[in-house]
Amino acid sequence: MKYSGSSASRSVLSKAYVKSVGEQQPYTNRLIQTKVGKIMKGDHTFRVAFTSTQYFDRVYEALFTVMNGKGEIMGYWLCQSKSLEELSEELKQVDILM
Repeated sequence: MKYSGSSASRSVLSKAYVKSVGEQQPYTNRLIQTKVGKIMKGDHTFRVAFTSTQYFDRVYEALFTVMNGKGEIMGYWLCQSKSLEELSEELKQVDILM
């Protein structure tokens, strides 16, 4: 991508994208909160699993967190991969709670 005759670096574009998404997040969250029905948001974080390798052998790849539409944590699990199939039973339990 070029603008003003020069190319943007990957770092500059990444920072601009992250800033843009961060600015939109409050509006997106409010929009989700106004919707009728069940809303679940899930996210993998790899920092917890990575940090634990400083003290233990790496057993898990990620921590998966599920939140409701208001951002309240409904559950979290250490998992072996990014696949949601290994969490299917746990996600069914969260669905029942909602």
